[in-house]
Amino acid sequence: MILVDVGATALRHPGGWPCRLAVCGQYEARQGFEAMAATHVISIRRAARPFHPPKVSPDRHLVLDFEDTTDAGNPEAPTQAHLDAAIAFVDALPADARLLVHCLQGLSRSTGLALGLLAREVSPLRAAYLLHTARPVATPNMLVVKMWDDRLRLDGALVAAGRHFPCQVWRHGDGLGNFPHRRKKGDR
Repeated sequence: MILVDVGATALRHPGGWPCRLAVCGQYEARQGFEAMAATHVISIRRAARPFHPPKVSPDRHLVLDFEDTTDAGNPEAPTQAHLDAAIAFVDALPADARLLVHCLQGLSRSTGLALGLLAREVSPLRAAYLLHTARPVATPNMLVVKMWDDRLRLDGALVAAGRHFPCQVWRHGDGLGNFPHRRKKGDR
């Protein structure tokens, strides 16, 4: 589990939280919660599935119930109310918080939510780069990504960044204009 820390560039959080988070699956969350020293958790679950979150006090734990679907018409699809709850929870985090975001496998729903949380603080491409750093196997749920894009008024930039997933090697720059995978002239 890799912890991402946006650091000083995270200026929008009301409490000064530097967007320090990790993304994983439910099993990893239970196993790595203490090793990561997480202080807060967002769990995404399906109502019809067994749920075994890490042991964390209820005031430091947000549970969101929605299905991993890209069909907004599905009655169990993610909604703006889920984003509202996540935003309210994150906006209440103290500056020293370490947030763990997980769903069942840590591939789609949690990575879609984390991508939006990161995009609140940095550019969409930088958010995607940080997500790939934190969770290389990410395949963000595109309905969640689209909802974040609309919410943050990014005019499709977050959706475009989300389309780069899944990928084994991040070749799209770090969102700061750097492309570390490219050789400079004269390098061999």
